[in-house]
Amino acid sequence: MKKRNTKIDKTVGPKFKEIRKEAHVSLKELAQKVGVVSPSTLSRWKRGEEGLPVEIFEKLLTSMNISYNEIIASEVDINQVIARIEYDYQKNKTEELKKLSLCLLDKYHQARDEFSKVEYLLKSAMAMNYYLDLSGVDLSDDEYK
Repeated sequence: MKKRNTKIDKTVGPKFKEIRKEAHVSLKELAQKVGVVSPSTLSRWKRGEEGLPVEIFEKLLTSMNISYNEIIASEVDINQVIARIEYDYQKNKTEELKKLSLCLLDKYHQARDEFSKVEYLLKSAMAMNYYLDLSGVDLSDDEYK
């Protein structure tokens, strides 16, 4: 049976980079642990420029003792945020949308890495747009637009 050349989506790379940096593991060290891929290949993947074969991705997770759930947590989180925004919007809960918008904006300011900053800013922008639609008040300023 021929193996499919399945690739891990390139959007996972930046999240993996964040976790790798927090663990203080270099790309070169990681590439040596896995023994299959070059540091430049890992670098292109973590920057979101290309996908990564599933087999290599599994070795990376194992070598760093990371679960797949840790990597996809941000995707699950964004779906939860969207569901909350939609619920608050449908129930006309403007104060809840305002609180959520400002809370996410605060997390944006506190985030240390670019991936997290962008993630929080986008989530905040979604909540702000729904708030604007209900209240007519724009919570964002020119810096975020």
